[in-house]
Amino acid sequence: MKWIRNLLKKKDKKNQSKESQHKVEIDDDGKVSMELSFNVNNSDLKIPIKTTADNLVRTYNNNLDPNSCDREPSVDEIKLPVKTPIYKMYGDNKDKELIFNAQEIARLNGYNYFVAPKDKYERLLKSTEEHEKANEILKLTAELNNKGIALEKENKIDEAITIYEENVKLKYPASHSYDRLMILYRKKQDIQNEKRIIELAIQIFSGKNATLVSKYEQRLKKLIS
Repeated sequence: MKWIRNLLKKKDKKNQSKESQHKVEIDDDGKVSMELSFNVNNSDLKIPIKTTADNLVRTYNNNLDPNSCDREPSVDEIKLPVKTPIYKMYGDNKDKELIFNAQEIARLNGYNYFVAPKDKYERLLKSTEEHEKANEILKLTAELNNKGIALEKENKIDEAITIYEENVKLKYPASHSYDRLMILYRKKQDIQNEKRIIELAIQIFSGKNATLVSKYEQRLKKLIS
């Protein structure tokens, strides 16, 4: 078993840092006892692991094969790299936990790929893409709002209206551009555009902000009367 000890020592030297130290013991029957020690937030965390030399050899060989996977996927499954950031994805927590557990089992066995239910992964992927898209729209909305505010301060009202109109086309539920357009169109006595923006705001915020919807509805009634 001396070569196993040497193998573990080489891996330990390669991966060892100031934050981690691993104690390994191997008996003559090939049984391996490991204690992984980590320093997390200035606290010592120790994880005991029991395995066999055969398992370590199999794990090591799996890791050497760049295409290793425990099995081929069926028609309703998908093969994913173990480096896929499942923990960062958005969506149903049960789907996420199921796929993450399969990923961790594959990782512990040294595989570079793992198999997951295709429909569950695609749902997570879709939710993640929607979340990232919403964040991009939020970022753009904030940038346009700030640009509109700056133009108003320079008394460039028409330019500010153009920016705010561009913003409401994004349909993100942030009220600043709607509110400013209502006010600016009122000052310009452009009743048709003011009415259009109020109706659009009611549509965008319905089911999201009852207080704002009520305020806009009252404003619309007052405008019509």
